[in-house]
Amino acid sequence: MGRLARSRIMKGNRGFSFIEVLIALFILTVVGIGFLLSLQYALKANMLDDAESTAESLARTQWESIKKAPYLDFSRAVDVGDPLRPVDNYAKVTVTGDYRITITVVPWDAINAAPFIKELSNPDIYDTDNGIQRITILVEFNKIANNPNLWDASVSVQGYKVNR
Repeated sequence: MGRLARSRIMKGNRGFSFIEVLIALFILTVVGIGFLLSLQYALKANMLDDAESTAESLARTQWESIKKAPYLDFSRAVDVGDPLRPVDNYAKVTVTGDYRITITVVPWDAINAAPFIKELSNPDIYDTDNGIQRITILVEFNKIANNPNLWDASVSVQGYKVNR
């Protein structure tokens, strides 16, 4: 009975033609290529998101390091060789990989809500420092690894340090 049932089932079925197989393969290829392209895009987006997250973490780590450091009064000493003159900037955290940190420190006038003006005789020294500094930390990174000339993305953190 098994043979008889199989012969009846197979009697009307002659299989797929060569054209039908080619069309099915073409459709499968188009869907596969679309899937692979979307997977590639998702991987690039994930890598960029990871780089941005690392840059933000570096900026916050740098900010915490600056908050712990002693206050640098940029108006105390005019002469570069003077021991009272602070270092030119706060120490940077160690960075590995394709990241670069830039720290900008500006003595801030809280009354006028504006930065103090630098001295005309020495552009490295500010006229006054009331004990408030606006600090901007910029962490730049490149999306294309191993290209030190291309800094095409950045994360910035800005805050104030008070001399207490």
